[in-house]
Amino acid sequence: GLNPTVYYNLSVEVQNEYPHPSFTVSRDSNLSESLVTFDGTASFDPEGDPIDSWWHSNIDGDLPTQAGNPLAMQTHLSQGTHTLRLRLSDDNSFHVNQWSTPFQVTLEVLNSPPRAQIMLPANGTTGNSGQIIDFSAYGSGDWDAPCAEAFPEMSSGWWCNPGSPATPDTVTPEWTSDLLSEPFGTDWEVQARLPAGVNFVTLTVSDGVNPVQTATVTLDISKSAPILVLTSPVDGIEVVSDEVILFDPQQSWDPDGDNFILTVTSDLLAEPILDQVSPAFWYSRYVPAGEHVLTFTLTDSDNMSSAETRSITVLASPPVATIGSPLDGESFEPGSTVQLIGNDSWDADDDILLYRWYLGDGAGAILLNETANGNQTLPPGNHRISLQVKDSRGVSGWAYANITVRSSWPVITDLMHEPARLTANEPASVIARAFVEDADKTTWECIAWAAQGGIEKEFNLNDNGTGKDSKAGDGIWAGSVTVEPGREGWMSLEVVCRDGPTDEPRLSNRLSVTIPVDGATQQASFFDVISGNALSLVLGIVILLIFGGVAMVVVRRRRLDADLAMIESWGASGFTGEDDSLFDDIPTPDEDQELPFEGEPEAEEIQDAPEVEDAADLDSDEIEGAPDLDSDIED
Repeated sequence: GLNPTVYYNLSVEVQNEYPHPSFTVSRDSNLSESLVTFDGTASFDPEGDPIDSWWHSNIDGDLPTQAGNPLAMQTHLSQGTHTLRLRLSDDNSFHVNQWSTPFQVTLEVLNSPPRAQIMLPANGTTGNSGQIIDFSAYGSGDWDAPCAEAFPEMSSGWWCNPGSPATPDTVTPEWTSDLLSEPFGTDWEVQARLPAGVNFVTLTVSDGVNPVQTATVTLDISKSAPILVLTSPVDGIEVVSDEVILFDPQQSWDPDGDNFILTVTSDLLAEPILDQVSPAFWYSRYVPAGEHVLTFTLTDSDNMSSAETRSITVLASPPVATIGSPLDGESFEPGSTVQLIGNDSWDADDDILLYRWYLGDGAGAILLNETANGNQTLPPGNHRISLQVKDSRGVSGWAYANITVRSSWPVITDLMHEPARLTANEPASVIARAFVEDADKTTWECIAWAAQGGIEKEFNLNDNGTGKDSKAGDGIWAGSVTVEPGREGWMSLEVVCRDGPTDEPRLSNRLSVTIPVDGATQQASFFDVISGNALSLVLGIVILLIFGGVAMVVVRRRRLDADLAMIESWGASGFTGEDDSLFDDIPTPDEDQELPFEGEPEAEEIQDAPEVEDAADLDSDEIEGAPDLDSDIED
């Protein structure tokens, strides 16, 4: 202070230092769910430069820095022993990407136990065994489980780690009831039915590390009605009335294990569609047209019932024609009655108003009748039967059957005449009645002939109820002819009938009878006598030939026996010269010379010959197969 100031100058170089890191750690517990607070306010920069921090854990990696205050931070740490480090830097250009020596602290974090919490249902809730109950464990979870894995697509509120823990836990929930032998759910939210009784429901949450955590509620469950599970019909379907609707309740069940039955009713029908049937089977039913509201009612052995409804729309359908008889391809005897049975036809709407049977189809069909069932006689041939049924809407259904009616031949079974006898040389009207059997009734002509002595008259018979015929279609063909017998004896009456096509008719048998003629006339010619008794003459000739043949056989046999006796009388030594002289006086006959018979055969020698009746006494039916002698003689 007395002398002038003396200065000593020296040079000092001062470098910009890194900030000096320091921090403390605080938390509520050493569990991973506890929030960890880092306080680094004890750190400083010698130059007072702005500080930048870098927090790091050897388990969780870099820790997030709090915006605006790099020296303070709060976060959760994963389970494990962490080495926590804090590095600092300032805004000096030489310190870009350069950090101070770290300040580190060792911290142990334990695995957090899971949480079990039942949000739904509330304790003391009541219900029945068929009721679906919502169970929720909202708020439960495990902090060591990542939310994205443990609670995917769920809203917040679950106890979980929104980050990604280094060693995440696998946490599982399980719902049980003391009345069930198995868990009824293994998710955080489930829906389930509980058995009747007081159920103690327990939620158990386990992370596999800590002891399990549980929560319990009490539920009072009463017995329930059966539960309907209907596979078909689907609600709101639209079908046609002739389509079968399938009712399939087989998956229905009773929560209490009781037996139960099913009844299905419609608001448009007076009677049930299904009445107290077993739901263990499926059923098919037709339902009439209309917009139906179907009610499905299940009733169990405790008389508890449940009901559900389904709506279906049934559109009207056309009737279905069905021919019960005749069958397609069926063949019928000639003239037999064909049964027409159409009452098997049906309409799902039950509104058939008209039945019509036709012979044939199309525009050329012939109407047979208009009844559901009937009888019809058809001519021979192949026929197409058509059945039309029509409902109240005018819609028709058709069915067809092709059948065959076989044809028959006419058979004349009897021929009657009036009068019973005729008188020679007196004109008379002869009425002939032929009894004809023809099953298909297609006989269209019968012709008769009255003949005597080569004179023949032809006339027609009819079965149309005119002339000598008294009733049409009764099979008795009648007609008349005026005759004048020329002699005493017989007049023949013969009939033949035709049926089938006119170009190739089928002929019946030829049936003939004889009419006695009284009062013989002397002027009758020899030819009349011969021709009138031609049958007797032929039979007489046949009898004479038989007798002649028998006589010849007997004579030849006798002569042969005589010759053999003569030969035997000659002896076994043969002939001598003297013997030859015995035949010198016997003349040798010529080849054409006939040897005389010793005599006619005795009556006893032909006693075995058959007796033949007088030909005049034989009726034509008794000599069946004899030729038509009258026509032969006339020819």
